[in-house]
Amino acid sequence: MSQEQGAQRIVPLYYASVILILLVVGSQFPPAYKEINLKSSRRAVIMASNFLEKDSDADPMHLTGEDSFSHMWAICVKLQSYIIIPLAFMFQQKSGLREVTVFLTVLVLSTAFHLVTEEPLSFYCVLSRLWQFLAGVIAFFAANKQQDALLDEHQERNQKNGEMELIPKSDLQALEADMELRTSLGDRLRNICVFSPIFLSLQPIPIDSVQLRVCLTFSTAFTLYFNCEDVSL
Repeated sequence: MSQEQGAQRIVPLYYASVILILLVVGSQFPPAYKEINLKSSRRAVIMASNFLEKDSDADPMHLTGEDSFSHMWAICVKLQSYIIIPLAFMFQQKSGLREVTVFLTVLVLSTAFHLVTEEPLSFYCVLSRLWQFLAGVIAFFAANKQQDALLDEHQERNQKNGEMELIPKSDLQALEADMELRTSLGDRLRNICVFSPIFLSLQPIPIDSVQLRVCLTFSTAFTLYFNCEDVSL
């Protein structure tokens, strides 16, 4: 499902949920709770429930039950990414820069922002979480780079000769060898990614959440790189 299709599916349901919550709050909640929910509803309407006010130290995932919009933060992060990611693709296409160059730059900036920003902003702000999505995007582009290079070389050869030729057997063998190599390495790396969190959770030594998040994100990206064409993934 593309991001456009995802947004078309989620946005109507999102605002329908906001309206239903407001109706229930207005008819069933006591006055004190109504004020809390009306205040939170303003952020929900603009898809900013994941941002706290400056004078608030609360955690949106652990707010008390009287705030019916506290669960909206995760959906807001997703919807905000549906706005930012297409803009990044549009910038890349208009600038003429390579995909990996643009997205690697954004990944580094987003990772730096995530590391220097204190929680809860570093966890709930979409700008500090883009690096996790872009790690997979870069893995996809890098995985297809060699295959695209071989196919482009064959196309250029056809244009120079002025005729269509079948793809040489050597190129097909190179493509197949590349796929077999990435699948073999991907199988091993996939097993490491699956079982590593289990073993880490059994260790008596405390693990920093940020370090664990970085390790799991990039290990998953390597798995995508080696197994991007593997249906079993």
